[in-house]
Amino acid sequence: MIDENEIPALPPLPAVPTPTPTAAASAAASSAPAPRLSLIDNPIQGISQDSLALSRYAYALAEFIDGCDTPVTIGIQGDWGIGKTSLLRMLEELLLPRRGRRFQTPTIYMNTWQYAQFKQEEYLAISILNGIVKEIELRFGERAKEEVKQMQRVGMRLAKFVGAVTSSAIESQTGVNIAAGVAAAKDEDPMAAMSGPDMAAVLQNYRDRFAKLVAKVLQGPRDKLVILIDDLDRVRPGKALEMLEAIINFVDVPGCVFILAVDYGVIQQGVADRLGPEAQLTHGKSYFDKIIQVPFNMPVSAYQPDNY
Repeated sequence: MIDENEIPALPPLPAVPTPTPTAAASAAASSAPAPRLSLIDNPIQGISQDSLALSRYAYALAEFIDGCDTPVTIGIQGDWGIGKTSLLRMLEELLLPRRGRRFQTPTIYMNTWQYAQFKQEEYLAISILNGIVKEIELRFGERAKEEVKQMQRVGMRLAKFVGAVTSSAIESQTGVNIAAGVAAAKDEDPMAAMSGPDMAAVLQNYRDRFAKLVAKVLQGPRDKLVILIDDLDRVRPGKALEMLEAIINFVDVPGCVFILAVDYGVIQQGVADRLGPEAQLTHGKSYFDKIIQVPFNMPVSAYQPDNY
């Protein structure tokens, strides 16, 4: 490898008189196409398209995922449009099966914004959870079929409850306020007659079923299911917060690595909307830290845009 510090500086070019352009030359210059500028704000699809030297961070995160204990939630933090989706795409590529690797890290990619567009936003969290289960069924087929069927039965009972769940994660890791959820249920909802302990049993059943599903599809002791959830910062702050709580409460089980692309400010706004500005100032960071065990800030200052 050539050290750029060892390359001698080129001598200055001699001054050259500027010729007067002819009419033909001026016409040719005016008709020449303008240089192309890469200003399209689309995420890249893999490492080969990385022009900001972001892939080195993707390699480091992939290595961490290979060796970490589970369950764990990693937060990819940064403003909207800063490159979080591109980093997720590179991680997907690095976690693919490859020769010589003795364990597997299958990935599932979920786009929250797309679900918010086509699903009822009131039930966004349960829609994403059901989407994760369906993606597992598509990926693993018969190996997951029976457990998926069991989960869908429990999921039907959760559908109207999840939107009413409020979090007490500041005081408790579980973060589910059963009494508030039951009280918020509609009179016409058959679940409204369920008591707090009954609903707690349904929630625990869903979590247990998901743990069995993950154990069923992961064949080796070092295998991990990596679930990437993107565009949380493009939905309303309260819904983004609800989505994070649903992950912790329902599907944060052994064998799972969750990677969440999220703007810290959006989650803090969700906490303020839920608990009030004073509580957000006092407890907002601790609230976030209970959900995100491994925060990763997008390394914007280290971007190398020379080839962009």
